[in-house]
Amino acid sequence: QVINERPINIKKICTKIVIFVLSFIHAQNLQICKDSYLEIDVPIVGKINIIKSETVADGFYKLEEKTKAKRVPFRWTMSDFNGEIMISGTEKILKYNVDNQEYWIENRQEYFKKLGQEKDNGNSIYLDLDDGVDKPLIDRYSEKNIVHLHGYESTKWTTSFTNSDGKIVIEEWFVDKFPLLKMHDSLKASVLTSFHPDGYYTDENLLEFKSDLVIQEIEGTRALDPIPGYPIKISFSVFDKNSKRKFNLNYEISQLYAEAVDTSFFTVPEQYKRII
Repeated sequence: QVINERPINIKKICTKIVIFVLSFIHAQNLQICKDSYLEIDVPIVGKINIIKSETVADGFYKLEEKTKAKRVPFRWTMSDFNGEIMISGTEKILKYNVDNQEYWIENRQEYFKKLGQEKDNGNSIYLDLDDGVDKPLIDRYSEKNIVHLHGYESTKWTTSFTNSDGKIVIEEWFVDKFPLLKMHDSLKASVLTSFHPDGYYTDENLLEFKSDLVIQEIEGTRALDPIPGYPIKISFSVFDKNSKRKFNLNYEISQLYAEAVDTSFFTVPEQYKRII
């Protein structure tokens, strides 16, 4: 008797086991922390560095964001360290400043209004590549070599947008399976939805500099099939028609881990003073 044996895909089996274990742990009260780093470099204006830590659990969300900006020509430096906490079932959003050890309360309408304004400001980084006359040429390719980033296997993709005004080059490192990140984003969306005045929330601010979203912004549709997986690192550069860099942005998820939930983590230290 001949038995037709199929090769065993160990990687696929391990991925399914991880997803199963995470689902089980989720039911046992899990909190997930994602640390990310964003660097924005604009000639003359200077560099802006943002270190962000987001921790989520079932019904809990905490964000801490440290911003440092430096204008080299004027030797000017600005640093800020802020945080916010949301707990489903409550009406107000808790915000605080770590440097000043102060906290205040913000209502949901004001919070999401500011969030929308930040999204509108973020859209200004794109070149005017869609003037209706000189349509950009879009090119994309991937590299065959696997790149290891923070313990994950990633594939590098490069997408470019070129016309007479200049060029945008976006380099992205995608991870095929990212169950912990998917769970993190799902828990975050659930908490923010519970606070949203309209009763729903989609993370529209999430990586607006992804090449797939830039393509959609320019074309109005998906001119190319979306890149499969989840981006762990992105480099976004804008060049003028003389190939001089006008803008550069680097984003990277530096750490992602899960641990047993600790509700005391989603509180402001007792020594902080309320100002509003």
